[in-house]
Amino acid sequence: MSRRYVVMNEICPECGVPQYISTQHLWLNNGDIVNAAQSTERLNFLESEFMDPLIREIEKLVGVPIEPIVIITFQEATRVYVESLLPEGIKEMVHNGSLDPRTVADGIAAVGKLAGYGAYGYVDMRMEGGEMEFCTYRVTKPFSVPMGVACHGADFEAILGVDQKVRYEQKSPDTYEVTCYPSPHPEELKRRLAPRQYQHRDGDLELERCATCNVPKLLSEFQWVLEEGLVVNKATGRRMAITGPNQTEPIFQELEEELGEEIPRTVIKAQRVIAKSGFLPVEILENEEVLRMQLALRGLGNLRSLRVDEKGLAMCLENACLPLVVVGSIQGLYDLRYGVDSGLEWEITPDRELNIELIG
Repeated sequence: MSRRYVVMNEICPECGVPQYISTQHLWLNNGDIVNAAQSTERLNFLESEFMDPLIREIEKLVGVPIEPIVIITFQEATRVYVESLLPEGIKEMVHNGSLDPRTVADGIAAVGKLAGYGAYGYVDMRMEGGEMEFCTYRVTKPFSVPMGVACHGADFEAILGVDQKVRYEQKSPDTYEVTCYPSPHPEELKRRLAPRQYQHRDGDLELERCATCNVPKLLSEFQWVLEEGLVVNKATGRRMAITGPNQTEPIFQELEEELGEEIPRTVIKAQRVIAKSGFLPVEILENEEVLRMQLALRGLGNLRSLRVDEKGLAMCLENACLPLVVVGSIQGLYDLRYGVDSGLEWEITPDRELNIELIG
């Protein structure tokens, strides 16, 4: 284990957050999270256990499998992010044979553990004429099966500079073997998935901070299980993971491209079902300040106003991201809290202000 990884793993004695999280991520005053080294890259700290149920619920509603779209879209978007984080010269060292690509992949996997992605471990690789024919890793307790599978392909695309296709096999309830091998992606997909550059807009949020490492104090409510690559909400037991809207929002865009303009409504409906099942605590709607802090902790934006009673809900969220997920979650929580089937109107403006209205 490298000294750098040991340092990344060091835990703050006050809040229990690993040094990698506190040094490489910034929680801003407008409800956003950004990568400290790539401040144009917005991030989220989200409950990851909703992701696969959301995919399955969308599949039920549209009547066709969507996992292949999810995998290739998340993979292509994640490759762009991983490439931006690789130190200069890494690809050249891999190509000239002075650096084993597995060494780089293992380093990325170590960071993935700290982000809540599960544990990745080498299984097999075949090289021919200096080129990789395939590489297999085992992933245990992935934060999402299709997205976790996609991460393996994305890592080797970023390291080798060659498009990869992935296939996977479940070995046990929590363990999968994922193989990637060279295969080109459609060029039109790459054009559509050009990342959106984050533009900071100042806000007035003040998150209480850890006096030792300066992360939001609310992060002390989560536990990092480092060897397993898990981040767990101590109160709910739900897993968390750090992803970004440039990785997740393109999935919904591609689904709309492939399956039609009903997809946004379908995603909201699917997420509403998940929220209504009790995935999130309904009490979060009963205190505007608590909701504001929880949305900001997750990097979802800055709650400007909230009115909620049995007659309905009105909410304004600045700097919003993942609007379809937020809208579906809020509607599901409201319906669960008041025992209704609410009516919905919503809009997201060009400057990312999300307005939600529910009729009870």
